[in-house]
Amino acid sequence: MSSTRPWVPAALVASMLVVASGTYVLLGAHQSPIRQHAKTPVQVAPPAPALKLPGTMYMVQAGAVYSLSSGKFSQLTDPSGWAQVAVIPDGSGLIAVKRTGYYSDLYHLGLDGHVVAQLTHNAAPSRYSDIGTNHWSFYPSVQPGSRTIFMSYDSGKDYSYEVDLAIWQIPIGGARSGWRQWSYPNGYTGGDVQPVPLASGGLLYVKYDQDANGNKASQIWLKSSQYGNSTALTSLADDCSQPALSPDGTTLAMVCSYQQQRADLVLAPFNGTSLGPPRTVLSQVVAQPTWAPDGSGIAFFSPALADQPFQLWWLPKTQYTPPAPSPSPAVVASPSPKSKSASKPVASPKPAPSPTPVPPPKAVQITTDLGLDATAPIAWRP
Repeated sequence: MSSTRPWVPAALVASMLVVASGTYVLLGAHQSPIRQHAKTPVQVAPPAPALKLPGTMYMVQAGAVYSLSSGKFSQLTDPSGWAQVAVIPDGSGLIAVKRTGYYSDLYHLGLDGHVVAQLTHNAAPSRYSDIGTNHWSFYPSVQPGSRTIFMSYDSGKDYSYEVDLAIWQIPIGGARSGWRQWSYPNGYTGGDVQPVPLASGGLLYVKYDQDANGNKASQIWLKSSQYGNSTALTSLADDCSQPALSPDGTTLAMVCSYQQQRADLVLAPFNGTSLGPPRTVLSQVVAQPTWAPDGSGIAFFSPALADQPFQLWWLPKTQYTPPAPSPSPAVVASPSPKSKSASKPVASPKPAPSPTPVPPPKAVQITTDLGLDATAPIAWRP
């Protein structure tokens, strides 16, 4: 079993996608920490059965895809290397990664988990004996209102072990000639991951790079179009990744580590071109924040205790919405000393009351005894 620490998901790609022949084996074998006693989701009941999260969620444990709907888990696939599921917005199914020790591919799955089609063919032809000719596809996401997939893909490399992922656009069921490259990674960093296509036609994604001191970290970038401008929305010092945009498109959730052994949940206003002041909402270890389709809260993975397997958690909107502004202090009339020039009462401000302390947000733990894959974002459909 992996001994990966809980903060690894925030820097997973940067730490693993190195230029070495062992890269392919590491990618294929890596799992979120799962202990021997971890049960499958269908063997346990959520600890908060009265909590009914909206819609249907999809997540991965030990290479199998599970759904959670109306408080009940269902197993959709066998445990054969499945990872990183995305929902097709039109409701026609799912896009999922299936990986081996030497390559990974995207598949179109039905909502019940059956294979509709294999979308990529990243295993090199048999005439090539060198695994450096294989490819990797990760982090699929489907553009709203279309049947276009964005993914992280290690091309164009030419017969090498270098794995610096770039963001590519591919059609669902379309020909290879329809593929388009959107980003160009910095070499020897791990590259660009976790694309979030926007309704405007732009794209958010995570770029790994090195700062002036040689420290590897991640930034969230915005690209206006395939050939448009790219803008860094966060700094390397903040080391932010795992972006998730609220359903109304106005707030970005992300995980920031500040180049430390942290994984804070951070929210920031988003106006389509830039981020407003970020605000740390949770300082516990957080992985893969995902908004509910109705905007009622944020689900994420986190261990119940340090170095424990990742569980599913829920943070309702009521826990992180800023309180309404306090009313202005009341003004009362108080008599002034009598004088020849003033005989009317003069208004003086009443001392403002001490502010009521705002309790820290409290998230609800949904599962126990599981070992959910914290490298696989939660997919969620209404």
